[in-house]
Amino acid sequence: MTVLLICPMKKEYHCAREALSAAEIPFSETYRLSEKNFAVKKPAVKNQAVKNQAVKNQAERTLKNKKGDLTLHILNCGFSPEDAIFQYTGSFGTPDFMIDSGSCGALSDDFEPGDILTAWAVMTKGADPVEVSLSPECEESGAGNLKKAALIEVSEPVSGGQERSRLALLADACTMESYRICTAAQEMKTRFCSFRVVTDRADGNMQKDFRKNLRPFCLSLYKTVGEFLNDLSH
Repeated sequence: MTVLLICPMKKEYHCAREALSAAEIPFSETYRLSEKNFAVKKPAVKNQAVKNQAVKNQAERTLKNKKGDLTLHILNCGFSPEDAIFQYTGSFGTPDFMIDSGSCGALSDDFEPGDILTAWAVMTKGADPVEVSLSPECEESGAGNLKKAALIEVSEPVSGGQERSRLALLADACTMESYRICTAAQEMKTRFCSFRVVTDRADGNMQKDFRKNLRPFCLSLYKTVGEFLNDLSH
């Protein structure tokens, strides 16, 4: 099983690499890619449980029925996720699962910096809201306990004012890539989900809070993503 984790910003990408212990691999002059394998581990069996061959065979059958090894690819797409995904699929084929990830600004007072969100809907600024049906894996894993949010993709950072008030009527948090990433997964008929961490409140302190919070909060985000991947591979 291949999972493609997309990180728009280089700092987000490096946090993902660090938190998930992924190694960079050759890919593109424009975009960066790292890889990690999550191998399925054979369950420990006590000595007294393997006294006869029948028990051994049952243990082997149980292991074979588990999900296969999981290969994680971490893609740094910048602000051109469509092109980065196109290049990726040209080299590696269509992934089995895609994850939109990175930072976001809170538009709702229900969310605070440091909160990790999963999206139940993703939309884009300047168009009718589009509900995106996310994969059930998020609900079935520990990620199902995270806060749920509607995300809206914007073309410029939001730092308060009338723009923030207007967007808050439509969504809970804003990003600059989620809609394009999730719709690309939909078009490929690939299962997907979105994990975002709130770095700021999209207000007058946005730039200061974003710079201060990006690295520590992204490390926390990708630790949570790692727990989700462990659930997914087992």
